[in-house]
Amino acid sequence: MICSKNKLYWILGIALAFQWNACKKDTASSTPSVIGKWQVVKTTSDTTAEYFLFNDSKTGSRLTEDGFHAHLSANFNYQLEGDFLKLNEYNISLYKVSFNGDTLELKVNDGSLPSASNLKLVKRSSAPSAEEWTPQPSVLFKSSAPSGYSLGWFNSQLVLSDYIGDGKIKFIDPTTGVVTKSIEIASTSVRGLDGQGPNLWFAYDGGYKVSKVNAATGAVLFSSPSSPYQIDYIASDGTNVYCVGSSNNRLQLYNVLANSFGADVKTSSDIRDITFKNGYLYVVRINGFIDKCIPSPYQVVKTWKVPNTYITSITNDGTSFWVRGDNTITNEIQLQKISLD
Repeated sequence: MICSKNKLYWILGIALAFQWNACKKDTASSTPSVIGKWQVVKTTSDTTAEYFLFNDSKTGSRLTEDGFHAHLSANFNYQLEGDFLKLNEYNISLYKVSFNGDTLELKVNDGSLPSASNLKLVKRSSAPSAEEWTPQPSVLFKSSAPSGYSLGWFNSQLVLSDYIGDGKIKFIDPTTGVVTKSIEIASTSVRGLDGQGPNLWFAYDGGYKVSKVNAATGAVLFSSPSSPYQIDYIASDGTNVYCVGSSNNRLQLYNVLANSFGADVKTSSDIRDITFKNGYLYVVRINGFIDKCIPSPYQVVKTWKVPNTYITSITNDGTSFWVRGDNTITNEIQLQKISLD
């Protein structure tokens, strides 16, 4: 009799286990999923996130675009528990989740950061991937880079300013990345610089002028009148000099022949250096992004991202581009020759 009871309990246990697993499967199949590509259609913040891409590995990417169409991408981790989504991008935000067909609403939960905002998203299978949004350039050459600040190109050589502590300009062999010589600009610190035919131009650190220097001796040959805005980075188009500040977000064109500055245009923020090639301005922004821009009116037409590199400067040799930056994995300062077009 006891054996019969035990057998009955065993059969009931098996039946309940099957029933529990079936309930779990039904619940799982009926629970909406965030996995996939979503486009933001409504936001309460000023900066609109364009897309959220949720992977099945609880990771994802947020693809954004500023008013000049410059692209940004950032990776995040996420966790969906019931009606709550925890999103860890740069900081953790907690959202209350509600689904309505292919529409997803994320409402900021109490305790989230003030920067978080309510979001309404619609599923969009045609949304770009992170690689399409900010593609990676091809790397043609890589070496260790000497200390310095801003890159330029002059007489088939790379030039590098060294504005911290002295006014030196270093000349670098592009085939090896080795410094071949340096000149010193007396009583100043050099920041942005670029070549223009036989002329080498530079901007003083914290200054409002561009100056022409004798590349053999370091003697300053000529200085422009003062600009209304501080100049940190410069790029020559072969005739004139583009000038931009790192904090004022203003781009100006210095007309060399007229010795005057033209009207300024507003740019994207966080600019770290500029170079000019074939009618376009190429702009380095924070976190390794490079924008190809129409100078005026300022508009970004394409964005690349150099992986694992915090880029500080850019130039070009007429064909390829050169960037200098810190490798975020090895902490090595690197010089890279890359292809963008």
